[in-house]
Amino acid sequence: MNNVKKPHKHAEVMKAYAEDCSLVIECQLHEGAIWEVVTPPSFFHSYSYRVKPELEYPKSTLTKYAAWNTYQRARGTCITEGMSVLTVADEAVKEFITSGEMVKYFMNPANGYVNKDNT
Repeated sequence: MNNVKKPHKHAEVMKAYAEDCSLVIECQLHEGAIWEVVTPPSFFHSYSYRVKPELEYPKSTLTKYAAWNTYQRARGTCITEGMSVLTVADEAVKEFITSGEMVKYFMNPANGYVNKDNT
């Protein structure tokens, strides 16, 4: 007889949550559905679960010189001691995304990015 036990379908997520209950767990009711935060997770066998992934922000590809010039034009010339120019640029990109300014910018027809057919 084979006594090898098959782990629960959600064993990895369950273990991660058991070790750190501050993790945000998301549930997907069926393939292709949106992931929704569940508190606390029930771990129904027919659903999919995952630890909510961290947002990844883009890193600047500007040269140090170009980043410095951009920063000077946009914010002035005072950088906190110990901050690199690229750190400032990366923080600016992050702020642009999280503040909602990116969406406003790309939804503004004056900037040329909105599809005229709204498709």
